[in-house]
Amino acid sequence: MGNFYVNYTCKGALRDAVVAALSGYEAFVVFANDVTYITERATSEQDEQAIEKLASMLSQQLDRAVLAVLNHDDDVLKTWLAEKGEIMDRYNSNPGYGDGKEALPVGGDAEKIVKAFGGAKSKGLADVMHPKGEDDRYMFASDCHRDICIALGVPDVAVGFAYANVGKGELPEFVEPDDIVSIGPSHPV
Repeated sequence: MGNFYVNYTCKGALRDAVVAALSGYEAFVVFANDVTYITERATSEQDEQAIEKLASMLSQQLDRAVLAVLNHDDDVLKTWLAEKGEIMDRYNSNPGYGDGKEALPVGGDAEKIVKAFGGAKSKGLADVMHPKGEDDRYMFASDCHRDICIALGVPDVAVGFAYANVGKGELPEFVEPDDIVSIGPSHPV
């Protein structure tokens, strides 16, 4: 069985603003340098409308670009870029999944994503999100996610960062228990 997770990454958000924006949600947050990683209970069920809604709200309230990521069984990686309360880009690494059809990735405007996150080269990200041939495709969606993080110049804390895993004490590599901020009724700050 592969990875199942949903999380959100943004740069430059202030801790107090993140905590305020997540009021009423149940979430785990990691602040690493100027990058914030969020995984939230309800969206961890992989409801894409709920993911878009939370990403849009976070981008509006934090006044920062937010990259939402869904990994489904390490077979599909989906991303949403939200800015100023709007979804600006959607990406699906395996749009034929579930239909039994092979299909090339769709969406994933590397220039938009790089511009939103800064400090990276769009060609490198485009190569990750849109491999040239069948031999270049990723075997595991988490490997694609890791390479997206590298192309964006952010730590790969988000890879595998899942609400259920954190709840069981399974933390991303290089994250210590004291690095996790718990938000919500069952996780007071």
